[in-house]
Amino acid sequence: MGENKRLKLFVTHSHADNAFTKRLYADLNAHGLGGFLDVQSLKGGDRIAEEISKGLEECDVYLPVLSFAALKSPWCREEIFGAVTLSNSPDRNGRPKIVSVLIEDCQKELPVPLKTRLYFNFAGRYDDAFQDLVGRGLGLGTPEVAPHVPAVPTRSQGQPSVTIGQGTTEYDATKDSEKGMLIHLKFNVLNFKGRKGRAVAYFYLHDGTALKDFDELYRTNDGHVSAGVDFSPGYDNADYADLQIFMPYAQLHMSPGKSDLYYQVTWWNMEDQVQLVTSNQVSFTYTRPPVSIDKVWVDYKATQANETGLMVHFSLELKGYLNTPCQAIAYFYYANGTPVPDKDKRYATVDNKVCAIADFTPTFEDTVYKDFQIFMPYAQLETPPGKMDLKFHVKIIKAQGKTILATSDWVPFWYKH
Repeated sequence: MGENKRLKLFVTHSHADNAFTKRLYADLNAHGLGGFLDVQSLKGGDRIAEEISKGLEECDVYLPVLSFAALKSPWCREEIFGAVTLSNSPDRNGRPKIVSVLIEDCQKELPVPLKTRLYFNFAGRYDDAFQDLVGRGLGLGTPEVAPHVPAVPTRSQGQPSVTIGQGTTEYDATKDSEKGMLIHLKFNVLNFKGRKGRAVAYFYLHDGTALKDFDELYRTNDGHVSAGVDFSPGYDNADYADLQIFMPYAQLHMSPGKSDLYYQVTWWNMEDQVQLVTSNQVSFTYTRPPVSIDKVWVDYKATQANETGLMVHFSLELKGYLNTPCQAIAYFYYANGTPVPDKDKRYATVDNKVCAIADFTPTFEDTVYKDFQIFMPYAQLETPPGKMDLKFHVKIIKAQGKTILATSDWVPFWYKH
């Protein structure tokens, strides 16, 4: 037990999860593990409090107790990213280690920095998960708790292995209105029934330099670009015909121009943090335009100046257009490609087709708009009565000369007049 006491923990949670967290903390203390129990950390506040910041600085392991309620809390996310920032600092050597404790099946809601780190799901399996947490998560061996004998064995006795098949790469794919590349994986996995695996694509320059991440959305623990997908076979001998990994082009973080790149996919045994197999290199060329619309999303219940309508959101990057007047224009069409006609010239092109326009002038040589917005009142979509299938796209135009700099993909929607 003397060695265990040297490990300082920082246990944080939502006040809604007090009962579980007190039990967990008591069990950790019973095994010689102590530290900071943050009883109120997820209730609210504008920034990480001084005592919480100090607790993060001093701890060896950060243990966020996570539920759907906790993950919805801005305070929770602020604290998590505070711990991630510390852990990623060059002078910290990965300290604190971050190990998440899930008390509900909220894996899909985890922030990306936590998806790439170890976590344990306690939902419906406290005793087993606690043994895993202390033994593998904290590296202290199996704790002395009541033995658990499963009624039916769930794992094969053989060594896990992956055999890679002939996968493909789909370029210029779109997912959630964001353009990127879709990696289609085909493989067989043996002796891995019911266990958690992950396939991760890692991206490099042609000389082998790993691409650097800048926003912690698609990244490895050491700050390089990656994208992954989890899998858990239902059979000892399982075939995956088309497991997919999507990588948004914007997350490659490349400068405008042509770049020769490649990726490799590694299959992981996440429970033991062991690599199972790595694919060959897949080379590709990516050309980043000087003006790029990377993602489009829509709020269909927006209000502006007492009018209801849809708010078009998009991310936009312009390089080389400092102090150049530009326009962002959303053009609206019927699904068959016919422009929606205008009737009052409020939201219209010169030839009387419905559109919404926003003027802007970039203020930097390399200007990034993470959430550019254009509002379109529903009253301006003067369509025939009934439900109509429509679509729009966004164009970025240089005001002088009306040169088109970039065009988004189409975004379909329906409107009932």
